[in-house]
Amino acid sequence: MAKSEIIVGLDVGTTKVCAVVGEVTKNGVELSGHGISPCQGLQKGIVVDIDATVLAIEEAIEMAQQATGFQIRSVAVGITGQHIQSFNSRGSIEIERFRDITAEDVEQAKEAAQRIDIPAGREIIHSIPRAFRIDGHEGVRRPIGMTGTHLEVEMHIVTAETSFLQNLIKCVHQADLSIIPGGIILEPLATAEAVLSAEERELGVALVDIGGGTSDVALFRGGGVFHTSVIPVGGNHVTNDLAVGLRVARNEAERIKLEHGTALDEGIEELEAITVTPLGQPADETVRIPKRLIPEIVHPRMEELFELVADEIDRADATHQLPAGLVVSGGGSQLPGTLEVASRVLGMPVRLGAPLDPAAATSALSGPSFATGVGLVTYAARYARYARQREGQLLEGLFAGIGRWLRGLLSR
Repeated sequence: MAKSEIIVGLDVGTTKVCAVVGEVTKNGVELSGHGISPCQGLQKGIVVDIDATVLAIEEAIEMAQQATGFQIRSVAVGITGQHIQSFNSRGSIEIERFRDITAEDVEQAKEAAQRIDIPAGREIIHSIPRAFRIDGHEGVRRPIGMTGTHLEVEMHIVTAETSFLQNLIKCVHQADLSIIPGGIILEPLATAEAVLSAEERELGVALVDIGGGTSDVALFRGGGVFHTSVIPVGGNHVTNDLAVGLRVARNEAERIKLEHGTALDEGIEELEAITVTPLGQPADETVRIPKRLIPEIVHPRMEELFELVADEIDRADATHQLPAGLVVSGGGSQLPGTLEVASRVLGMPVRLGAPLDPAAATSALSGPSFATGVGLVTYAARYARYARQREGQLLEGLFAGIGRWLRGLLSR
């Protein structure tokens, strides 16, 4: 590897495109800057307008280039949407003769776990090893070099609808960008990379990333992910509810959400009021409405969101396996009262998920809305490092195999 390499995380969301630039050095990842642009080309994480999406990507990349001075040609891109499906699968192999397990053996076990029927029109975007078992002994994390006769691996496999995936890739390519190897990354996995600690992953934790059109869910225990899903409720639904409930235009509802939005009525005085512009009226034609109407509209939607999260946790049979509680991230997590509603619905400790990396925490990227972009850089850097290590291990195993063959030949 050169002295340093540049990795760009491209978070293509329903409301915005964010490009985060990281410089990978021998000391880790240093965040160099970012660019952000509004996006109107997606609905619920799915591309519905290629031209609008390409334009937003180009604008975000141009801003990132101006901020960092780097020429950006390739990216790691996040993917989400209801079309995402995941499941766990096991694969195993027999080890000939009683010998040390090699990187090649591990790859063969992984391949066995991926020999599954994938419905037409879908493809695998992630195959993540969760844990290994050697001769019936569970909890093995690094089997290479250990001795055994039977190797089994449990994989978390994530699939995407091919057409939706290809439309996203097309937008990136039309913005004159390429995607790095391993650079299609499920957004909650990227977000987790930025906001979860190793201790939380080990103990058992749930992550919810509230975006504009969807909310991503990922459950971890024993250090690895075991359940991922996408819920079709996000911050835009709160905006729409306010627009309908208060009879205002959508842009006015968004302003009200940002300036006065809350999921709880605690602390609001009975006679407290806010000024709004009714639907169809000029900007100077305003009325006063009770502020307590806002949580009456917002609270049911946020309650619904976390009830759906509870359903996902229950579906994964993980109700009692998340002692580290829930981490809530994304732009929607910053709505006042969100964490309190989550805690009441789920009955577990809840914290706000902002990037933990000190380089992000002390920069303009410190907020939860940047967690996915920061995580994409971190995840891609780790993948590149892992790929290099795996390549080295496979070559080492190949040479060792040739050595054993030569020794066997000479001993005849």
